[in-house]
Amino acid sequence: MKKTAIFLACALIAALLVGCAPEESKEKSDNPLMENRVKLLEFDYGDVTLTDGIFKDTYESAADYYLGLSVDDMLYGQRKAVLLDTGAGKDLGGFGAGGNVLGQWIQGNARYCAALGTPELKARVTELCDGLYEISKVSPLFNDGKSMYSFEKYLRGCLDLYTLCGLEKGLEMAQRMVDAVKNDPAYANAEKRLGDNGSASNPQEIEWYTIAESLYAFADALKAAGRPAAEVKEYARFAAEFEYKEFWNIFYENKNFYDYRPVSGQNIQHFHAYSHLNSFNSAGAAYGWSGNDYYVDSMIKFYDFMRAEQESAPGGYGAHTEWLLPREDMVDALQKYHDSYENQCDTYAVYRLGNKLAGYTGEAKYGDWSEKLLYNSTIASLETEDGYAFYYSDFSSAGGQKNLRYDWRWACCAGSRPLTVNEVLKTIYYQDTRNLYVNLFVNSKAEMKNAAGGTIVLTQQSDFPESDTIVFTVEPEQPSDFSVKFRKPEWLSGKAQAKVNGQAVGLSEDECGWLVLSRTWEKGDTIELTLPSSLTVSKMEYEADYGKEGVFAIMHGPVALAASMQNPLKDPADVLDGNGDIAAQLKEEGPLAYTALADETLAVKPFYRYKKQELYFLYMNLYQY
Repeated sequence: MKKTAIFLACALIAALLVGCAPEESKEKSDNPLMENRVKLLEFDYGDVTLTDGIFKDTYESAADYYLGLSVDDMLYGQRKAVLLDTGAGKDLGGFGAGGNVLGQWIQGNARYCAALGTPELKARVTELCDGLYEISKVSPLFNDGKSMYSFEKYLRGCLDLYTLCGLEKGLEMAQRMVDAVKNDPAYANAEKRLGDNGSASNPQEIEWYTIAESLYAFADALKAAGRPAAEVKEYARFAAEFEYKEFWNIFYENKNFYDYRPVSGQNIQHFHAYSHLNSFNSAGAAYGWSGNDYYVDSMIKFYDFMRAEQESAPGGYGAHTEWLLPREDMVDALQKYHDSYENQCDTYAVYRLGNKLAGYTGEAKYGDWSEKLLYNSTIASLETEDGYAFYYSDFSSAGGQKNLRYDWRWACCAGSRPLTVNEVLKTIYYQDTRNLYVNLFVNSKAEMKNAAGGTIVLTQQSDFPESDTIVFTVEPEQPSDFSVKFRKPEWLSGKAQAKVNGQAVGLSEDECGWLVLSRTWEKGDTIELTLPSSLTVSKMEYEADYGKEGVFAIMHGPVALAASMQNPLKDPADVLDGNGDIAAQLKEEGPLAYTALADETLAVKPFYRYKKQELYFLYMNLYQY
């Protein structure tokens, strides 16, 4: 088993919750706390290969950009700070010299290497690791890594070099980092204030509540490396000191979230959306060590809260400057402001949280949010240019455009973009050592070893989401009995149908929300899966003093559609009625493309098809006053 699989088995998986357990899937672990808690396993990066399609284009575009950055350029600022030879490197400018993006670049390069596996990438990552190692010997925290915000990114980067690429120097650098902070007063006596995502009075503790996950990952890596149990346990204890139970308890204890305010941070009226969602990935890591259902229960309740109260139609959250707002403020923000969703970091956090919850519970529903964000954020994003990232999506009912964040060069999104696209590889499929699970309908090929040691390859190909039918090819090494399971999507508008080798067959649905085909599979068997979808309206509204107020968006399956008009001074809300039957108001012109019957100059198409600075209306006003 690859180091990544060992790492996942120790760190991420899975809770034994009542009523949802896949057959014969109880993976064993040498950590007794993890025994009998596995439901679904992620695939390693290199076990999923993308094939031609809409996401492969996105993935390769990001890879071309980020793998085009030279190692000398990435390390220039760090080398200069510790008076090392900067080689052929040049200053990248902006925030490109340190922890805002470098830690994520390290992770991204390691994950591309694990996914693509070319000798050229291994050589590149080795060069990056060797350069970092020389800096680490002079500055174990990489100059600015004492900040908890930067520390977490650097630490995970060093761990990825070890766990994904087999570079022992990565673990050695991670050890230096953790030992440097373990007894540092800034960490030992950290204030750990509720909601502190960055305050002038305590800048070292920016997003302190997100570092437990990477500290637990360090303990996991030590365990996989065969370190003494007492040593590993001590590092896990240090990780536990940064658990964010004060916030997690709000959800675990079913309290009213809106009764709470941050004690410190950039906004003491509202909690920061991304980092607080991401904190629950630390809860998932904590579960891996304690086995305490408190963590999983907290995650589930928070996830349900976010989907019910904070998620916008395209899947975004943090409707204005990344704050978790009450409903009336969300509607107001979507009518007045243009910073509706911070794409890369926020989406990356949702992918990971959804994967953890699918693993812990075995339930298919945790792929629905990820699917929306795949099309409406990851694929819809502009690619980074010269360090300027596609930071905010604009969903405003006053009209929006896609633009790069030209006032922030090498902002956090420029670091998390390669992580986001690589996380999709781990989100498409799951397995339970016997059966294959299809979570996302993305053109790709997955290869797994089953419990008996045989190889199974599953390939899917389609024009989804612009077509309702997906074709799968099953290739077991030898005829084998197992199930292929498909997430039953929340947007399904009719009965799912399947054919095997051209013959109609029945789909069953298990207790976890997976559509199931079970049989003795032979090499070359084909599955044709049809998932009907339709036009729907997604509303966000509330009762104001003067009457109802709200906005609406048009969806087709998981895809957010946006409207445009030939006359830029006209408002699509004057043509389309969000309280009516939207399908009756539109004429289909092609796959996911429509015009309005009442005004043919109004066109509707997927948000992901809009180009840079093209005017659109994703949300429209429900009521006219």
